[in-house]
Amino acid sequence: MSRIVSQKPAPQSAWSVALHSLWQDVLGALWRLGPGNPIADRTVSTASKRTRHFYIRLAYVGVLLLIAGINFMQVTSGPAGLAELAKLNSQTFAYVSFAQLLMMCLLAPIFAAGAVQQQRDADTFNVLLTTPLTNGQIVLGTLLGRLFFVMALLLSGLPIFLLTMLYGGVTAREILLSFSLAAMAGLSMASLAICVGMFGVGARQGVFSFYIMVGFYLVAGVALAQFFPLQSAPTAPIGTSLAGIRQMPVYAWAHPVLALYSVLGFTPAPPYSAVAHLPWPFPFLLSEPALGFLATAFVLSILLTITAMFAVRRPARQGEPSMVGRLIGAILPARIAKRNGESLRRVRHVWHNPVAWREAVARASTPSQRIMRWFIFIAGSAAAVFLLLYWHSIPLTQRGTYQPQMQNMLIATLVIEVVVAMVAAASAAGTAIARDRENGTFELMQTTPLTSAYILKGKLRGLVTLSAPLLAVPTLTALLFTLMGLGKARSAMLISPASVIAIPLVLLTHIAVVAIIGMHISLRQKSTTKAVLMSVGVTMLVYLPLTLMCSAVGETWSIFAALNPIMFIYGCVDTKNVMGASFVSDIGTEIIWMLLIAAIGSAAILIGVWQGYVSMVKNFDFTLRRQT
Repeated sequence: MSRIVSQKPAPQSAWSVALHSLWQDVLGALWRLGPGNPIADRTVSTASKRTRHFYIRLAYVGVLLLIAGINFMQVTSGPAGLAELAKLNSQTFAYVSFAQLLMMCLLAPIFAAGAVQQQRDADTFNVLLTTPLTNGQIVLGTLLGRLFFVMALLLSGLPIFLLTMLYGGVTAREILLSFSLAAMAGLSMASLAICVGMFGVGARQGVFSFYIMVGFYLVAGVALAQFFPLQSAPTAPIGTSLAGIRQMPVYAWAHPVLALYSVLGFTPAPPYSAVAHLPWPFPFLLSEPALGFLATAFVLSILLTITAMFAVRRPARQGEPSMVGRLIGAILPARIAKRNGESLRRVRHVWHNPVAWREAVARASTPSQRIMRWFIFIAGSAAAVFLLLYWHSIPLTQRGTYQPQMQNMLIATLVIEVVVAMVAAASAAGTAIARDRENGTFELMQTTPLTSAYILKGKLRGLVTLSAPLLAVPTLTALLFTLMGLGKARSAMLISPASVIAIPLVLLTHIAVVAIIGMHISLRQKSTTKAVLMSVGVTMLVYLPLTLMCSAVGETWSIFAALNPIMFIYGCVDTKNVMGASFVSDIGTEIIWMLLIAAIGSAAILIGVWQGYVSMVKNFDFTLRRQT
């Protein structure tokens, strides 16, 4: 018989047991923070199945396909030489890469900025605070759940990028770096949005302010790039640069667009040996700006996420002034005067339409709105004066050489100012009705003798009046450069003299278009945050493809240029190339044609706005009853 001998397991030391238990705890904590996070799991399993998200993915891929298709048409219709095909194909890749990067910078905050606010509106954020979930789980779950959808969007455009390798001129490394820059830019923007949301729970106006700051960062970085070149970096050949930038700036590693410039070869980076004498980590950041941005953005995202964790359970005292509010109240002049123990407010003169007065005057009277509007005006005016001084610093004998570059800078400045005004109008229009519905004042308004036509007319008029002062910035810029060109030949002018009248006329009508689009969305959405984000998103989807089609058509679009504000600005500055050489043959003919195009286009736009207003009045009661 065989004897069965039982062997006892070897005794383990206390150190091995402690390390094994610690390792299990660390793995369990990482699992609960990442893949096993209940908030991220709920967001991924439910939100990505919505029909609205499917249409967003479809629109994202459609925009990339439109850009690639327009440029592929130029590639296939051009000469058959392999070198020329590779050059045109690399240009297509550049346009698609820039579009992908900019959409990631805009879409990532859209899904992340409203995450906390939507939970606040649904009264689920306070419920999360009562659960055993830690601060890290709440922040990382919210961030990872929103990033899943953004990264799915990014990967959906990969086949389009692979198509650009057919004709040569594009390498796998460039595609990988382009996707990495877009992904890391989306991660940093989403982390910043989550951090802002955790510190400012319930601040619906923070979404628009956040977009203004992000847009200012992106635009200011590109605008100032040519004034801070890296002397050790090589200069790109003429004709291969964009926006007048031919040399890599010293801070390209801190800006996603400038890092993408170096990847595409528009601003070549210096070799490591040329910057090796600098202290660490600048040799790595300057010689590899794309990798430097990836590392910087990743570290910044970690710091922002950790900072947001400390703000999750920060006591939010609703109704009490914050430290910033008390500081603003101490700086701004008091509006309430004390007389004999009574508080007397300044008399306000209400318009004939009180709804329009409330939208235009009462909304703009808050300290945050006044500060934001003054910031936009001062920043835009400073940019115009800076460009004017830079143009005067160039000797007269060299201005002909620098004139195309200066016109590109002027176009970029005007386009940025117009985009900011339209985003502000879309943001305000998105809250026109949804905000009143959340505050309970819209139902009170319906109990009054005011009709639906009267209410909507007042809302539209108030929104246009509220956004009209923002148009003073591009108008002032056009006026300064027009006055500078008086008494000179037309070829020496940077902008058409008719732009002082034509630009505000065209922009005002487009502000009305944005307002009516935002009102339609605000009427159908119950959440203010969702209405604002959808209003801004729909405005982008309307004007971005229109701008691409206008730029592809060229001179034949000149008669309809007023239907697109960005294309019209191009025509006012670069009239010869956009509107045609016949427009600049005589300055009087040019002014008449520009004003005629602006008047006809504005009339057509106003007809569309009126039709949208009539449709909204017609379906007003039906929409409200359906929502109820």
